[in-house]
Amino acid sequence: MYLWFADFSQFTWALDDKGLMHNGVIIKVYPSVKDPRIILDNPDLVVVEESDKKLKTDYLYGDRGAWHAYKLEQYLSEKLGNNSLAIQAARALFRFSNRPDLMFCAVAMEHKKNGSYEPLINHPMEEIDGWMYPVNNSTRWAHLHLDVFFPGSIRILEKRILQSGLTPPSVLSMRDSIELINTIESGENDT
Repeated sequence: MYLWFADFSQFTWALDDKGLMHNGVIIKVYPSVKDPRIILDNPDLVVVEESDKKLKTDYLYGDRGAWHAYKLEQYLSEKLGNNSLAIQAARALFRFSNRPDLMFCAVAMEHKKNGSYEPLINHPMEEIDGWMYPVNNSTRWAHLHLDVFFPGSIRILEKRILQSGLTPPSVLSMRDSIELINTIESGENDT
């Protein structure tokens, strides 16, 4: 599965309303079966490939404990039924958010405030947003995404993935990302 990036920084007010820390940047990470660089004829777009195969590794979140692969797969089945594209997209996004060099999910699971746990999510799959789209309409699987906004996470994303910057052409604008999602889900670029 291909993962690509979009700048949604105009919505930092929503983070302010929730009292969440940010440095004025929100990057969304979206899935695609086909390489978005080809769809858009944009070789400068930053794209990462992640496996969408069945999860087989357990994940450990510090004092929060271990989450077993079979339980994570069960969660996906219960949430998405037999929507295979949505399940594959969720697996790829999950793996990306748990990469050892990024650890976005661990940051959210192990978040502390004043020395006490105040997790942003209580289940590692909650790191993924947009569940309502494929649940309510099986063709809308490409709306699943990750939101990256913590200042430390943005710095890691810039350093490890988006070395060319957080702006077009390496990252899509909100408008361009919506058009790409609609193209991906409509199957207009299927080969």
